[in-house]
Amino acid sequence: MFSFARTKIQPPRARRGSILDRPALRARLVDALTSATLVLLRAPAGFGKTSALVQALDTLPASTAVAWVSCDEADLPIELFACLVTALDGVDLPWRVSPESLMAAAAADGAPAPQSRALQAMVTELVNALDASDVARGVIAIDDLHRIAHPAVHEFLGRLLERLPERWTVAVATRDEPPVALARVRARGELLEIRAADLRFDLDLTTALLRDAGIDAGLAAALQVRTQGWPAGLRLGMSALQDESRPRMPVPALMDREMFDFVAVEILDRLAPDLRRFAMQCSVLPELTAARCQALTGDPLAAQHLDTIERGGLFVTRLGEADAVLRFHDLFRDALLQCLHREPALDAVGLLRRAADSEPDGLRRIDFLLRAQDWSRAADEVHGQVPALVTSGRITLVEHLLDRFPEPVRQAEPRLQLARAILHWGQWRWPDMLEAGLTAAGMFELAGDSLEALRARAYARVGAQGGGLSWQAGAAGEAVSEAVGRVMTARAADIANGVRYDDNEAGITAAMLDALVRGWDAYHAGCFGKLPEIVAGQTALLAATRGPDAVFRMMPLPGFVGLPGMAPSIARFIGLAGPRVVGAGEHLTSLVRGLQGSHQIWQGDVVRGRALLREAAQEVQWHDFPLRSTLYVFVRLVAADALAGDHDALLGDARDLLAVFDRAGPRTDLAVRVASETLAIGRWLFAAGESQEALRVWARLDALDGRPERPMLAAQRLSLAGWRALAEARLTDSETAFERVLATHGPALELFGQASDLRLRLAQLRLRLGRGPQAAAEALMPLFTRHALDADIAAIWLAGATLLTELADAAWGDTLDAVEIDRLRRWATGANALAVPGTPTDDRARPSVTSASGPGQAAGGPLAPTRAASAAGPGRAALSERELEVLARIAAGDSNKIIARELDLSPHTVKRHVANILDKLDLRSRGQASAWFHQHRH
Repeated sequence: MFSFARTKIQPPRARRGSILDRPALRARLVDALTSATLVLLRAPAGFGKTSALVQALDTLPASTAVAWVSCDEADLPIELFACLVTALDGVDLPWRVSPESLMAAAAADGAPAPQSRALQAMVTELVNALDASDVARGVIAIDDLHRIAHPAVHEFLGRLLERLPERWTVAVATRDEPPVALARVRARGELLEIRAADLRFDLDLTTALLRDAGIDAGLAAALQVRTQGWPAGLRLGMSALQDESRPRMPVPALMDREMFDFVAVEILDRLAPDLRRFAMQCSVLPELTAARCQALTGDPLAAQHLDTIERGGLFVTRLGEADAVLRFHDLFRDALLQCLHREPALDAVGLLRRAADSEPDGLRRIDFLLRAQDWSRAADEVHGQVPALVTSGRITLVEHLLDRFPEPVRQAEPRLQLARAILHWGQWRWPDMLEAGLTAAGMFELAGDSLEALRARAYARVGAQGGGLSWQAGAAGEAVSEAVGRVMTARAADIANGVRYDDNEAGITAAMLDALVRGWDAYHAGCFGKLPEIVAGQTALLAATRGPDAVFRMMPLPGFVGLPGMAPSIARFIGLAGPRVVGAGEHLTSLVRGLQGSHQIWQGDVVRGRALLREAAQEVQWHDFPLRSTLYVFVRLVAADALAGDHDALLGDARDLLAVFDRAGPRTDLAVRVASETLAIGRWLFAAGESQEALRVWARLDALDGRPERPMLAAQRLSLAGWRALAEARLTDSETAFERVLATHGPALELFGQASDLRLRLAQLRLRLGRGPQAAAEALMPLFTRHALDADIAAIWLAGATLLTELADAAWGDTLDAVEIDRLRRWATGANALAVPGTPTDDRARPSVTSASGPGQAAGGPLAPTRAASAAGPGRAALSERELEVLARIAAGDSNKIIARELDLSPHTVKRHVANILDKLDLRSRGQASAWFHQHRH
């Protein structure tokens, strides 16, 4: 999800004979790295902090786990976290929650408090994973921390140090003291500080260095005085003294940064002209490879030049062992860049542009263009990359990219205004999205780009609908739909001939967004009859595109499943979307699986649908319950638990879903948006005999009183009085309320099968209240048409096997014919057949309406806030066959990478299986899992 150059997690290779090789210092560092909480190397540039740290790490026992992260100026907090997680990948940390999801939460924009909670969650999961790792000793090394000024980085580091497990050490190399609570670590005696004084060379070391280099040792005292033991100055001075091609230079004056630049230029001037030119040109690159340097300079001797640079002892370090990747030292690179900019003939701006041309990483490509002040190309790159960045949750990064453009450019560039609109969609800032989309549309229209203008207006329309805002341009919403219709009509022949469009082509994007908003409008207005045609149109659009973005943009809402006439359209959409999202990311896969499982359940295939939802639920849980995928999976999973009579799973899944609602509560209008889901959860709890829990869930809806609601939600909530009366055994009040809402709002009640549920319960109430079979039959008659051929049968079954059995066994006389009575009996038989073996009996699942004495009592007590609070002991849940395979591999000592290769799984999937194994067996580490396997394998 969060890409970065892999060289950032490769420590420089220590070179033998380096002037920074100081045995006493190395021994001191090694001792601290195996005992201290924090090792802080703090000194100005050129003091050899990185070299000293690398040499100490190389001296550690081979069993020591080391994670290295190099910081860059453009890094944001989330990039640093991503690097750290990847650097730790080889340790096979037993993550209980997907680290990518934790990073996405930390990257999401929001108020300081939620963002702080996201950082805390990241730290907590990291600390728990480090503590549960099987390594005897581990080191997290962070180089050049001074390059990052974002306060969230220091907050993260401070919290990590507060709770770091004893077996782990953090080592930081930086020019400035990081703003973390060092006093606490220092007071505990767990801090080793290495400063400039510790890194300076004394006279004895300087003398030995000159002697080893074949330089007159008599010059050591003068060189020591002039450089004050500054390692970078010593190296430069020695280089100058070793040069035999020109008269012996006097020992340089006292070395400082300015003197370094001067002497570095002296060194450059002594290089062969072609090598000097090559080095200056390549200084624009953060890392040097032969291929990149040749593409940048056009010099066919690039590989030879790099070899000469490395062997010549210039200020360059090699990253890794296998690949020839070099990096100039910061000081030397700065000097090269200064020389480059002083020579106009070398065209520094042109070099940056060519560097962008050959840069495969999109974010680095943008950085090159911004440094070249090529605002137009940079805007084009941002325009192309922002949709995927926002989809993946990199909200803060998008803001940072937009902020790097000068304000006049941001205001005048329509592509950046459109990027703002997409950014605000990811932030749920609907008014800002509307304003930015309209601004971009106006600019595109002035430029004569009608397709981009249409795309921008489509985004603006999403902002208007998402925020419940009035469409500011009168009939502009219809105008967008009409324009989209013309665009797609012009392409109809090509599409019919098999032409496939890119998901992000302007006209296609506009058509997707138009279909999305029209679906939202019809759904929230309760005009469900329009939805089959709209989803059919989305399916046609999906078939006319190539990538997965179309699936994400047009996913039918979870509530679409089970609405009248929707089954064929949903099935066709799933059939196209399923293959499209393979390899496109777990989040999108979870959405499609959730939709597919929900569809299967609603059509009566409860066993397979529930299994699919349970698999998707494990993915959602592994990703720390993202709101969207949680809604797509867990709402229908709760329904499936109720259908199966799986009481414990029902309570656990309902608890998890409601906890996500609470966590995401600060989001704009969320309580209103999930009101129908909240009502449905209460209904299904009630059907399972959890009357008091149902009442607690429905109480959440009281907070919506007096708030503006969309028509569909308002109609749904009108039934709430009847449900509460039913839960409290006020049967007459319930009958009256159900009759009233069915008479006035029947179509809107089709959501989540409530209309069918209400009609079945109304029939039962009329029988129990002595209204007679005729009155009860009148309530049932619409169901025989609505569920002909058992369409959307789950809406019937969710009323509960007990209720359906009671209706099937009632004395109907001639009020129902034999076919209708047989239908009732088949419904009851089907509902009873769904019970999972070993689950509670009908007595436990009996709704309170059957009790004459009053409301039923919750068998399990109030819903706990988190699933972990009610976790049982070891072995509380059975492992799947795949999890048993993974466990056997763990017990054999295989790493995650080996397991992934042997079982043909992705590393991500292996991590999730490991998390499931530890969670189900209530274990902490892979070592404990291995021991459990050997103990129980027979």
